Amino acid sequence: KEEYSLRTLKSIINSINYSKKIFREIKLRLIIIDHNSEEKIIRKYKSLLKNQFFKSEIKSLNINFYKKKIKKINQQGKKVSHNQISNMSNINESFNLGKKCNDLVYFVEDDYIHKKDAIEEMILTYERVSTQLKKELILCPADYPYLYSKLQNSKILLGNKYHWRTTDESLCTFLTSKKIINKHFKKF
Repeated sequence: KEEYSLRTLKSIINSINYSKKIFREIKLRLIIIDHNSEEKIIRKYKSLLKNQFFKSEIKSLNINFYKKKIKKINQQGKKVSHNQISNMSNINESFNLGKKCNDLVYFVEDDYIHKKDAIEEMILTYERVSTQLKKELILCPADYPYLYSKLQNSKILLGNKYHWRTTDESLCTFLTSKKIINKHFKKF
């Protein structure tokens, strides 16, 4: 698990730095929500984030804050596992932080590897498409093949360099706006 997280963080940093000229004018802040990582892993995170041009922080997840709010039985009638409680707490903390952001928020799972131009593509595509449609979006990079293999009606949209398509579902890696988070917070 730690190797996935480190590879994900490295890929995000590389993607941000790839587009440093564009991002210098944008107030970027990278927040890692950590749950019980060993101190050596935290040191590795801090080492990777040290001397970057963007702000960053590592927040410890207070799972007890969320634990009492999470139902103990899931939709299938089974007991919710400790891992599920941890995941739900982390997601909830992420959305709570997203409500406080200034503009766009990118939620990333700890096992998502980014292409160099991924973050630039998402931000510029968001700007382009939301302007054309005159509304806020949820923009999902391709994160799990099964979501995109079934036939469904979708629209094809021209992004910055790539084509994007509409879809009805995604996992927890997506870019959206503070407005969307606040408007649909209970659904999230």
